[in-house]
Amino acid sequence: MKNDWTLRWLGLSGILGAIVLFTGDMLYYFKLNGGLSSITTMGSVAEWRLLAGGATSLIAAWLYTIGAGQIYFALKPAGKKISISAFISFAAVMIAYGIAHASFFSIGSSAKNALTAGAKVELMTKLPSQYFSLIVKMTYVPVVIVTVLFVYSVIFRKTLYPWWIIPFFPVFPYLFEGIIRQRLSGTFQVIIAGGYKNLIMLVFFLISTIVLWNGGKYSKESS
Repeated sequence: MKNDWTLRWLGLSGILGAIVLFTGDMLYYFKLNGGLSSITTMGSVAEWRLLAGGATSLIAAWLYTIGAGQIYFALKPAGKKISISAFISFAAVMIAYGIAHASFFSIGSSAKNALTAGAKVELMTKLPSQYFSLIVKMTYVPVVIVTVLFVYSVIFRKTLYPWWIIPFFPVFPYLFEGIIRQRLSGTFQVIIAGGYKNLIMLVFFLISTIVLWNGGKYSKESS
């Protein structure tokens, strides 16, 4: 029973983290009846939105990192080394989510300064954009590690997860982001494409928490 509540609170923390950072996305990007032109949009929004959007980075990083603990307990039956390695890698990705999101504050504020000064937005946002790209590339390492461990454990080892959760593991829906983005337009594009990376985390944590709500019993009964 104690472990059940631990899994629930960890999952709820991940869910809340996704909601907080999605809210941050909308503070950066959202414009009613507008398309997704992130840099231009961020440069034109009110300063309080950039500040609030940036602040969600730290809050969400805390919540996401706590939520990553769910992976540890869910994969623990597969072996302690696997579960610890998967947790560390997933937590590293969750921390990177917050750092990457915070970098958009620099991009947005640089864009705002460029628009105010009549300078080229692309030139003023070049350096913070390069920083964001660097963070993303560095994150590929823990992403690959946790994905391999997660898929291997769920398929070939004993875990608290059913096999069908694999397609919902964030890296797989992430691969379809470009295709989905191309098929959206207007406000719907801003909401879905603008917050896509946090929406796929929200879906994963929701499904994971439902499956593990009673300690993973659903997984055991269906296997």
